[in-house]
Amino acid sequence: MKIGIICSPGGHLTEILQLTSAFREHEIFLITYNENFLNLPKEIKKIYRIENLLIKYPGVAGIKRSIILFAHFFLLFIKELHILLKERPDILISTGSEIAIPAFYIASLLNIKKVYIESVCRIDELSFTGKAVYRISDLFVVQWKKLAERYSKAKYLGNVLVPKRAHINQSKMTKKNVVFVTIGTAPFDRLIKLVDEISPKLEFYEMVIQKGRTKYNPKNAKYFLFVPEYKDIIRFNMNSKIIISHGGVGSIILALKYGAILILFPRLSRYGEHNDDHQLEIAKFMKHSGLSEVAHTEEELYSLVTSLANYPANYTKTLLKLAKKIEKISKNNEANFPNNLKRALEEIIW
Repeated sequence: MKIGIICSPGGHLTEILQLTSAFREHEIFLITYNENFLNLPKEIKKIYRIENLLIKYPGVAGIKRSIILFAHFFLLFIKELHILLKERPDILISTGSEIAIPAFYIASLLNIKKVYIESVCRIDELSFTGKAVYRISDLFVVQWKKLAERYSKAKYLGNVLVPKRAHINQSKMTKKNVVFVTIGTAPFDRLIKLVDEISPKLEFYEMVIQKGRTKYNPKNAKYFLFVPEYKDIIRFNMNSKIIISHGGVGSIILALKYGAILILFPRLSRYGEHNDDHQLEIAKFMKHSGLSEVAHTEEELYSLVTSLANYPANYTKTLLKLAKKIEKISKNNEANFPNNLKRALEEIIW
């Protein structure tokens, strides 16, 4: 069986990588955006890359924005039509984002089975892409039971939010006194400026910032734009004791998997940092579940970071509490998401 995966880089890709055991026995290819910071494990060998016009022309509004959107989706349609005619997969799987919309409609015309897995960060409402492909999907998977209850076609099979802890040789664990700040691809000036101001006030820790497309360049901390390779993402998560993230799913999954204390500072729509507040939704859940700390203001973030970084006893207590919580959650049935997905894929094919 041939399986096509289509998704954006970043959190969408990280989510699907947590589920590859469901279809690793089959021939797989990936369609994604052509971004030079694309991080992929070696297991994915066949990749089709498409230019992302929405990233190439940021901050455009009005009629120019409409023209770019039209050109973007037209380009996606032409490129994805060519790829799907060439590959003819049995199943097309996506975790989003908008890159999947034209492909799903093309797949309908080509009689290709379509599986959409809504992002785990969508707790209360479907994403724009989810709504666009809901009716035409052969299998529509959500990662929260409340969404399955709300949408009759949706199936709940588990979620990827709390993966089993990575099997790491403890003798090689070299966690350092590092606060790693990661914000993904989109700019986030408010957070980057804030952590840069906090950096000189840390007594025992070094601040390292991944600033993405943020225009502001930190003055008090080391920084870089993007992590060049997938192995480097793993290294940062393994080596850092504290991770500050915007609330992206990819950052959350890796921080939990490799044993860092996570502080979320979600993007907010009222500041134009995102088109909705789904990062706020996932942050609330993470805080309520005891899986992360959450800050919304400069004062809250400063208090959390300095409390953990400048007082070792607070760090140790918080880490032990987090480890117990993750172990408990990862043992439940939701840890079987890949197995449940594998059975569901077999059902729609056979």
